Amino acid sequence: YEPYYGGEPMFLLPHGFLPLPWLEEFCSPSINLSLAITGAGTGKTCGIAIAMLAYCALYPGFSALNVAPTGYQAALMLSEISKWCSPGSPFREMGFI
Repeated sequence: YEPYYGGEPMFLLPHGFLPLPWLEEFCSPSINLSLAITGAGTGKTCGIAIAMLAYCALYPGFSALNVAPTGYQAALMLSEISKWCSPGSPFREMGFI
């Protein structure tokens, strides 16, 4: 069982998710605390949602904390997670849910 390919969980690339270069290091399993200050539309919410789902699937007992300055911003993360867990999504196809 080889869980990583090029530093990313194997199932992400074949299922249509290619992270931006800054996100690869940000979501690395060797880092346990990260901070990113980026602009709008840079893939923060999507990338972090996918990383959280990947680590929940790969590491038993993994937990993540979603914080945001407003309820609306926190809801964006939950919406992104729901999108990736919907029927036909990569996580459903791989049998993680």
